Amino acid sequence: MPLPPRIRLDDPEFWRIYLFEEDPSEDAPIVVEFPVGGDYALVLDIALDIPQINLEIRVPDSAEKLELAWDDQVNWHPDALRWTELDLIARATARLDPVLRHPGPVLALASRFVILGPDTDLDAVTPLMDAAAGPSRTRDWRHRADGRHNGITWASNEAGAWTVEQDESKYTDRALYSTRTPNGDFPLAAWQQLLTAAESTLATATALPNGAWADEEHTKAPRGSLIAARSGPSPLQNSRRHLLKLRLPTDNRPESYAQVVTANLDHTLRTADRGRAESSSYIMIPGEGRLSAAVTITVIDDVEAALPLIREVLSRHDADPRSHLSHNGNQLSLL
Repeated sequence: MPLPPRIRLDDPEFWRIYLFEEDPSEDAPIVVEFPVGGDYALVLDIALDIPQINLEIRVPDSAEKLELAWDDQVNWHPDALRWTELDLIARATARLDPVLRHPGPVLALASRFVILGPDTDLDAVTPLMDAAAGPSRTRDWRHRADGRHNGITWASNEAGAWTVEQDESKYTDRALYSTRTPNGDFPLAAWQQLLTAAESTLATATALPNGAWADEEHTKAPRGSLIAARSGPSPLQNSRRHLLKLRLPTDNRPESYAQVVTANLDHTLRTADRGRAESSSYIMIPGEGRLSAAVTITVIDDVEAALPLIREVLSRHDADPRSHLSHNGNQLSLL
């Protein structure tokens, strides 16, 4: 079954809308189903006008879909899937419907609901995501989904059910938002049944497309092993995302001042492939009675390389000398 016409994976505008970076021109909801066999399916219910994307599963003998996670801009809880689970689903879907090739739409669209733990093999993950979404989006996704440096781990119980937790003492810049915690309301039993159905679909496959993942299924090699061996080390193995917080005084400035500065920071960092910037709120500085804009700056890999770009933009806009930039609670010089 082809994807709905509004799902245009090769269109940069679609991705800006899908990632909540731009408002859509159409507001009708979109539903995408990825069947895995046995009348089970992974479902994306996409309402871009809100915007909100729900991750659900369809199960046999029920008209109601079960909610796994959701992503929005108010109360998001997107951290629901292990990478190996999404890879399994994508393989089973491709086996049932070659139009939904692997790597392809399943990974590109549903990977926003993956949270990576310390056991993730990026050598196996990166080639599939590159092929599904493109290297640039893969890098951005990897940084958003990476919980490895923030105490986020996956663990299975005696029944083999996997849940996710965060050691908050190891938090730096990525919090866990999930219903799949040990005490959450994630539908673990139904989810396990869906995964079992996907395994059954692959176990009975007699013909699969050419490629490393199909060779793994044919030879019963561990999933990801041939992909990693043939692709080599992931260039994202040591890549890191750093969140900087800029406090930009706006008293006695035009109303659009913070928006203009943020837009220029964003453009400069993106052009240099160093990151991006977005305005998050306005805050009143305690004890000083002045209003400041709070700007979140995302830097890729090298903070020191991004600092001259940030300083240049602030200088160009005659930023208040009291502007404050910090990283992990430590002040960074703007001079």
